[in-house]
Amino acid sequence: RCPHGDLPEASADLIAQLARSGRSAALIVPELAPHRSAAPPGALAQPGGLARLLDEVLARSQGPQAAWRAADLQRVVLICHSGSYRVAAALLARGDVPGVPIHEVYLLDAVYGEVPALAAFVEAAPSAFAPSVAEGGQRLVVLHGEGTEEGSRALWQRAQAALAGVVPEGRLRHSDRESAPDAADLAAAVLVHRVPAGHSAIPATYTADLLASSGLPVIR
Repeated sequence: RCPHGDLPEASADLIAQLARSGRSAALIVPELAPHRSAAPPGALAQPGGLARLLDEVLARSQGPQAAWRAADLQRVVLICHSGSYRVAAALLARGDVPGVPIHEVYLLDAVYGEVPALAAFVEAAPSAFAPSVAEGGQRLVVLHGEGTEEGSRALWQRAQAALAGVVPEGRLRHSDRESAPDAADLAAAVLVHRVPAGHSAIPATYTADLLASSGLPVIR
């Protein structure tokens, strides 16, 4: 639980969710502006900001990865919840992040705005979504509730238009009906889906399943 304010807040239990996913990855959770409705991206919005953060984390780690740099990483998954959409928009507005191989983006009840910047992840390289994640392809997942339905639908429309004729229709999935994503949804190149979990519960409810269906390496 997070000890900000007078009362603790429920944790998304991300470490346990990564373990349950069966995927091998390092979990990095920068805290930019606690209890702000829309966190400013800060230094991450500067050119090379994310690469510098990852370089610093790798340099401080133990083992052979201490000699790695961000560009050496095989796959990076960017997960954003709620007001952190501004960070995602700042990172993705150019369509890619120099020096960081972002292959998957998960926006968890987060599309309050910045749709053109978020859509650039798809529009800059549509062909990268043609392979499955197991084959190294890219993936965009948007799980939302009522409050971000309008922005999520607008992002879906842009992604669908960008990938028409590039990705089979069956791998582009959108639903405004409230339900949990199924296996076919999780295998999609783009998934925009309304879920029954409440805003604060979405990361705790779905992160493990998203990571388990990702292109991250399986723990052997």
